[in-house]
Amino acid sequence: GSDGQTVSVELASGATTDRRPPGVLPSIEEQSYKVITQDRGPSATVNITAGGVLGAAFGLIWLADRLRTQRPGVAEWLPEDEDRTPDFEQRMGLGGPRFVRTEEAPYIDVERSKQGLKGAIVDMDNALLAGTTIIHGYGTQYLVPWGDNDYGKRAEMCREFFLEFLEEVHARRMIYYSMDDEFLYLPEWLEEQGATLSVDDPKFYEALKAKYRGVMETIPELDGISTRIGEIIPQG
Repeated sequence: GSDGQTVSVELASGATTDRRPPGVLPSIEEQSYKVITQDRGPSATVNITAGGVLGAAFGLIWLADRLRTQRPGVAEWLPEDEDRTPDFEQRMGLGGPRFVRTEEAPYIDVERSKQGLKGAIVDMDNALLAGTTIIHGYGTQYLVPWGDNDYGKRAEMCREFFLEFLEEVHARRMIYYSMDDEFLYLPEWLEEQGATLSVDDPKFYEALKAKYRGVMETIPELDGISTRIGEIIPQG
């Protein structure tokens, strides 16, 4: 700081900076951090020691949040010592880019979608502030290569935005699950699968698997698929 205070960040002995395999989160220990303030006063030093890269990010975010909420001055902002370890390894938040669709080619509003992407990245950083490790987002249907020219072009453009967002997620050592809460389909696509829209039809489930398998094969960088059931209606 301008008054001589300094902040240092270091990883604990044995901490790794290696990239995780897709879909694997850092351990609770790697997400932990300690904050120790030395020599309180004009020449104070705040040391953040983290169990891993994500722990260092959480420690810096905690300190930045304190700076925003404290009165300006030499001593007021200096934190008490902290030793923080999450209670749960996985903490999920809802987010992700919103694709602004149009009815005509290119079937997506590029400029508005770019703004939506920027907003999604801001939301993700706020989620990181809250300690989120998993982003859980809508929109799998816009990523599927349906085999239809119009919808295929839309999906291709959506994937460009999505991959940019996914790269930002992974850069923060978080993971992303794409989510749907309905079975969305094109009638001609379902017909090509040899399936009917009935839960009594075994081929319906084969079509469902084919849809999500297509997403994972098209976007291998995706960490996983998450489904949500809002209502269950007990009839075919």
